[in-house]
Amino acid sequence: MELAISFKLLGLAAEQQAVETTLGHLNGVFAIIWSVSDSLLQVDYNTSITTTKEIARQLQTLGCRVEAAIRIKVGGMRCQSCVQAIEGQFGGLPGVSHIQVSLQDRTALIVYQPVLVTQQELRDKIKDMGFDATLLPEDSSDGDLSYWQRDLIDAPIQTVTVWIGGMTCRSCVQSIEGRICQMIGVKSIMVLLKEGKATIRLDPSLTDPEHVRAAVEEMGFDASLEGKMFYLSLTEFHHYNVSS
Repeated sequence: MELAISFKLLGLAAEQQAVETTLGHLNGVFAIIWSVSDSLLQVDYNTSITTTKEIARQLQTLGCRVEAAIRIKVGGMRCQSCVQAIEGQFGGLPGVSHIQVSLQDRTALIVYQPVLVTQQELRDKIKDMGFDATLLPEDSSDGDLSYWQRDLIDAPIQTVTVWIGGMTCRSCVQSIEGRICQMIGVKSIMVLLKEGKATIRLDPSLTDPEHVRAAVEEMGFDASLEGKMFYLSLTEFHHYNVSS
């Protein structure tokens, strides 16, 4: 059976030719369509020879994180509570980056990491909740990967500022960015050492600002969502008390 699937390549450092060479040597892959500006890659392959997981694993060897999107037809949803139940069930599932359930269309759009979870496991997760679930083929009729882009462009993204105390060098910045960017629901993070803050873009359906703040604090830093944190030395503190 022939199947087309689109991948989002996050943090890709390799050249386009390296990607094409890597997949070109993989048995079962017979076509590749690039949308370079969006880091989107459509791969046509034979499901009897290779798998989505294997393709994603090969792409990940090039130094990027790989995501894919799948639509699942969901039967048995009756109200918004059903929508919230499904979205909540997937919120903490390893490998799921985003889920958007439509009661009107009776579908669930799930963005996931194929090296961590399969389409069948996502479908079965919904079935285990008592709903009917059927995998839908990717609609590639537009020929330019707009299916993936169209459904994610309206995904709710929240920008959060976390004020951080205790950072002393660039290594602190790198350790925080490395830890937080791996959290489910976090789309991007930029830590500024001089300003003592991190700007984070996240999916509020999968995580929340307090969860991210707590993760920074668990690393041994002071972290606040309220405002910039000021620190006084003992001498300054004593002077402040006397003056006041």
